[in-house]
Amino acid sequence: MKMVNQSGPMIVTWGGKRKLILEVKDVMLITYQLLDVEGIEMDSKDFIRREDKENRVSFTFTPLRVGMYKFLIFGMPKPKQKGKWRLPLIASYLIDCKFTRQLYDEDFPPPQVKQPEKEEPKPEPEKKEKRKIKIAFLR
Repeated sequence: MKMVNQSGPMIVTWGGKRKLILEVKDVMLITYQLLDVEGIEMDSKDFIRREDKENRVSFTFTPLRVGMYKFLIFGMPKPKQKGKWRLPLIASYLIDCKFTRQLYDEDFPPPQVKQPEKEEPKPEPEKKEKRKIKIAFLR
Protein backbone atom coordinates (compact mmCIF):
# COMPACT_ATOMS: atom_id res chain seq x y z
CA MET A 1 0.00 0.00 0.00
CA LYS A 2 1.32 3.42 -0.95
CA MET A 3 0.07 6.94 -0.25
CA VAL A 4 -0.42 8.89 -3.48
CA ASN A 5 -1.22 12.41 -2.31
CA GLN A 6 -0.32 12.42 1.40
CA SER A 7 3.16 12.49 2.90
CA GLY A 8 2.56 12.64 6.64
CA PRO A 9 0.14 11.54 9.33
CA MET A 10 -1.65 14.91 9.58
CA ILE A 11 -4.39 16.08 7.21
CA VAL A 12 -5.19 19.79 7.55
CA THR A 13 -8.28 21.27 5.98
CA TRP A 14 -9.39 24.90 5.82
CA GLY A 15 -12.92 24.09 4.76
CA GLY A 16 -14.16 22.28 1.74
CA LYS A 17 -13.03 18.77 0.92
CA ARG A 18 -9.75 16.89 1.26
CA LYS A 19 -8.94 13.70 -0.54
CA LEU A 20 -6.66 10.87 0.60
CA ILE A 21 -5.67 8.39 -2.12
CA LEU A 22 -4.10 5.00 -1.39
CA GLU A 23 -2.61 2.81 -4.09
CA VAL A 24 -2.77 -0.94 -3.47
CA LYS A 25 -1.08 -3.78 -5.35
CA ASP A 26 -3.63 -6.51 -4.67
CA VAL A 27 -7.33 -6.54 -3.85
CA MET A 28 -7.64 -5.70 -0.15
CA LEU A 29 -10.26 -5.79 2.54
CA ILE A 30 -10.28 -2.24 3.91
CA THR A 31 -12.41 -0.62 6.55
CA TYR A 32 -12.06 2.61 8.51
CA GLN A 33 -13.06 4.25 11.74
CA LEU A 34 -13.50 7.91 12.68
CA LEU A 35 -13.00 9.14 16.24
CA ASP A 36 -13.57 12.61 17.65
CA VAL A 37 -11.09 14.47 19.86
CA GLU A 38 -12.40 12.66 22.97
CA GLY A 39 -11.90 9.23 21.39
CA ILE A 40 -15.60 8.56 20.80
CA GLU A 41 -16.46 6.81 17.55
CA MET A 42 -18.39 9.03 15.16
CA ASP A 43 -20.86 8.23 12.42
CA SER A 44 -18.76 8.77 9.32
CA LYS A 45 -21.63 8.58 6.81
CA ASP A 46 -21.72 12.35 6.12
CA PHE A 47 -18.04 12.97 6.90
CA ILE A 48 -16.17 10.41 4.76
CA ARG A 49 -16.92 9.07 1.30
CA ARG A 50 -14.98 6.05 0.02
CA GLU A 51 -14.39 5.29 -3.64
CA ASP A 52 -12.67 2.19 -5.06
CA LYS A 53 -11.29 2.36 -8.60
CA GLU A 54 -8.97 -0.27 -10.04
CA ASN A 55 -5.93 -0.33 -7.73
CA ARG A 56 -6.76 2.91 -5.87
CA VAL A 57 -8.85 3.57 -2.80
CA SER A 58 -9.75 7.21 -2.20
CA PHE A 59 -11.32 8.75 0.88
CA THR A 60 -12.93 12.19 0.60
CA PHE A 61 -13.31 14.11 3.86
CA THR A 62 -16.00 16.77 4.25
CA PRO A 63 -15.75 18.07 7.83
CA LEU A 64 -19.02 19.31 9.27
CA ARG A 65 -17.50 21.31 12.13
CA VAL A 66 -14.17 22.69 13.30
CA GLY A 67 -12.06 20.33 15.39
CA MET A 68 -9.64 17.43 15.38
CA TYR A 69 -10.50 13.90 14.36
CA LYS A 70 -8.63 10.61 14.29
CA PHE A 71 -9.01 8.54 11.13
CA LEU A 72 -7.97 4.88 11.35
CA ILE A 73 -7.64 2.54 8.38
CA PHE A 74 -7.69 -1.23 8.87
CA GLY A 75 -6.95 -3.72 6.12
CA MET A 76 -5.30 -6.83 4.76
CA PRO A 77 -5.00 -8.60 1.40
CA LYS A 78 -8.27 -10.32 0.52
CA PRO A 79 -8.05 -13.90 1.82
CA LYS A 80 -8.98 -16.89 -0.32
CA GLN A 81 -11.10 -18.42 2.45
CA LYS A 82 -14.38 -16.94 3.60
CA GLY A 83 -14.93 -16.13 7.24
CA LYS A 84 -14.61 -13.44 9.87
CA TRP A 85 -11.27 -11.69 9.95
CA ARG A 86 -9.68 -9.23 12.33
CA LEU A 87 -8.21 -6.51 10.19
CA PRO A 88 -4.94 -5.03 11.48
CA LEU A 89 -4.39 -1.27 11.68
CA ILE A 90 -2.49 -0.16 8.58
CA ALA A 91 -2.67 3.65 8.84
CA SER A 92 -3.63 6.36 11.31
CA TYR A 93 -4.24 10.03 10.50
CA LEU A 94 -5.04 13.14 12.47
CA ILE A 95 -7.54 15.37 10.65
CA ASP A 96 -7.29 19.00 11.75
CA CYS A 97 -10.29 20.97 10.51
CA LYS A 98 -9.54 24.65 11.07
CA PHE A 99 -12.50 26.12 9.19
CA THR A 100 -15.74 24.93 7.63
CA ARG A 101 -17.59 26.42 4.72
CA GLN A 102 -21.22 27.07 4.16
CA LEU A 103 -23.28 24.50 2.36
CA TYR A 104 -22.80 26.11 -1.05
CA ASP A 105 -19.13 26.18 -1.95
CA GLU A 106 -17.38 25.24 -5.17
CA ASP A 107 -18.17 21.56 -4.62
CA PHE A 108 -21.88 22.12 -4.11
CA PRO A 109 -22.99 24.90 -6.45
CA PRO A 110 -26.42 26.40 -5.90
CA PRO A 111 -29.13 25.02 -8.12
CA GLN A 112 -29.23 26.51 -11.58
CA VAL A 113 -32.28 28.52 -12.52
CA LYS A 114 -33.68 27.18 -15.73
CA GLN A 115 -34.38 29.88 -18.28
CA PRO A 116 -37.89 29.65 -19.69
CA GLU A 117 -37.89 28.53 -23.28
CA LYS A 118 -39.47 30.72 -25.89
CA GLU A 119 -42.70 29.19 -26.96
CA GLU A 120 -43.71 29.24 -30.57
CA PRO A 121 -47.26 30.41 -31.13
CA LYS A 122 -49.42 27.40 -31.75
CA PRO A 123 -52.08 27.58 -34.42
CA GLU A 124 -55.48 27.75 -32.82
CA PRO A 125 -57.62 24.72 -33.46
CA GLU A 126 -60.72 25.22 -35.54
CA LYS A 127 -63.70 26.08 -33.43
CA LYS A 128 -66.73 23.96 -33.97
CA GLU A 129 -70.06 25.65 -34.04
CA LYS A 130 -72.01 24.89 -30.97
CA ARG A 131 -75.71 24.39 -31.20
CA LYS A 132 -77.63 26.43 -28.75
CA ILE A 133 -80.56 24.81 -27.08
CA LYS A 134 -83.25 26.96 -25.52
CA ILE A 135 -85.02 25.58 -22.54
CA ALA A 136 -88.32 27.13 -21.59
CA PHE A 137 -90.14 26.52 -18.37
CA LEU A 138 -93.91 26.40 -18.49
CA ARG A 139 -96.20 26.94 -15.55
